[in-house]
Amino acid sequence: MARLDLSLVANPGLIKNRRDRNWAGSFTGDQPETMLEKIILGIDPGSHFTGFGLVKFDGRRVQHLSHGVISLPSRQCFNHRVAILAGEIELLLERLQPDITVVEKIFLGKNADSAFKLGHTRGVIIAAAMKAGCEVVEYATRSVKKGVTGSGSASKEQVQMLLFAALGLKSPSQNLDASDALALAFYHARHLDSQGARLSASPSTRLSASGRDSGVEPVHGDLRTKTERDI
Repeated sequence: MARLDLSLVANPGLIKNRRDRNWAGSFTGDQPETMLEKIILGIDPGSHFTGFGLVKFDGRRVQHLSHGVISLPSRQCFNHRVAILAGEIELLLERLQPDITVVEKIFLGKNADSAFKLGHTRGVIIAAAMKAGCEVVEYATRSVKKGVTGSGSASKEQVQMLLFAALGLKSPSQNLDASDALALAFYHARHLDSQGARLSASPSTRLSASGRDSGVEPVHGDLRTKTERDI
């Protein structure tokens, strides 16, 4: 059986059904702020470990809601793992109710088989998100790295460290699948900000201008170095 690890969820009480979010206020009972509020789910696909990260963007600031990992049974064959992943993603979408799902663009590495497997896992994730009524967005991982750290060649540990600092999270998780997914969600929130909304100037929610990169680059990259086991 697959295992959905929600031990990394920081604010489970802030996650509410999308049908209950037809108003624009925050989840904590504040007065309505803006009609730009979006719940954004980032997903880092893999057929062994799939990371996810959830943020809320209210037009002024980005707030961390949740992140975790879907662990799939390693003894099952690839086709069975993909089938299990499809079901787990559907359950995750039903529980978190995102408005937007962000998935990393496919990359072409030295191992063609790994790229094909990644393509299959991306496919079931995108299909499930579309079925759930989400807007689906894709970014090249080099763009995400540059947007979070200022460097498109940053290591996954650097991405995690700066991301957690930007979101005001005290203890970086050792799970890089989850932080990679959270980086995708955070990066898209910054992209929305560049389209007209304004993030709060709070140090916990804004990176330096040198780290800003809202464009979608047509570059194949990888937010982390995937191995055969990861894919």
